[in-house]
Amino acid sequence: MWNFDMASAPRGETRTEMRVIGKKEVERSIHTAPTIFAAASDGQTVTMTRWLPKEERWVMFSKDHPPIAWMHLPSHPRPAPHPPTEGADSDAPHPSM
Repeated sequence: MWNFDMASAPRGETRTEMRVIGKKEVERSIHTAPTIFAAASDGQTVTMTRWLPKEERWVMFSKDHPPIAWMHLPSHPRPAPHPPTEGADSDAPHPSM
């Protein structure tokens, strides 16, 4: 389902990390954001995007032309296959194939 409230779209989080560069300890911010689907105002374009906090915009969009709606990426429809057990024939097809 499309959500037209772009303010509710997940923008991720920023964490601070300390690194040693040469003899100096440097603090840096790392932003991690989930990828979402977003719809453009042109009535045709749907793309995957994530929030860019330093630019205050979504990837593939500008501040002047932000997306109009968003939705989470779907999860895979099947559970992950189990690893082969010891002695199992590795060339055998997966039971779901």
